[in-house]
Amino acid sequence: VWVSKPTNPDGTPRTDEKNPDPKLRTRKPEEIVMVWNLQFDGEEWVKGTIYDPFSGGKFGVKFKLAKNGSDMIARYYKGVPAMGMNATWKRVK
Repeated sequence: VWVSKPTNPDGTPRTDEKNPDPKLRTRKPEEIVMVWNLQFDGEEWVKGTIYDPFSGGKFGVKFKLAKNGSDMIARYYKGVPAMGMNATWKRVK
């Protein structure tokens, strides 16, 4: 787990403060499961769910290997993939 800003501006450790479940708001970043239920269909990973700790929201997600063979293209969406957005996940070497 890597967190670009591990502390809040006041110096306290970041937690899952935006979680809609009050019991989970004290979780540390390394305790949060971000992606689950992905299924490989032979070409890409589909039918997954991703949690966004910045908003506390859950979204559909699917991944496919980028043309460079190293990175992943993530498609985040609410409802149907056609109404979503892409992001590239870079492999750290």
